[in-house]
Amino acid sequence: GNIKEVMIDSEEGRVAYVVFVCECFLGMKCKFFAIPWGALKANMGDYIIKVDKGTFENAEGLDEDAWILDHNDLTQLYEQYQLEPY
Repeated sequence: GNIKEVMIDSEEGRVAYVVFVCECFLGMKCKFFAIPWGALKANMGDYIIKVDKGTFENAEGLDEDAWILDHNDLTQLYEQYQLEPY
């Protein structure tokens, strides 16, 4: 997959999460996910999701046209990935 968008928390001045899109092919619909910035690890120009596979597989997808998370959704996202909300 690819990072489609980096979502900035303008009030805190930091990256809140990224919108990750799983690769689409052969007419299949793309799936979009919010992933906390802290769940990513840079690796030679790429990013690796550094959580166990089950956490990502159980993640709830985003609507293709609605990527903004409110405070409650953002808190739940960080808890899902077992990260401390900022």
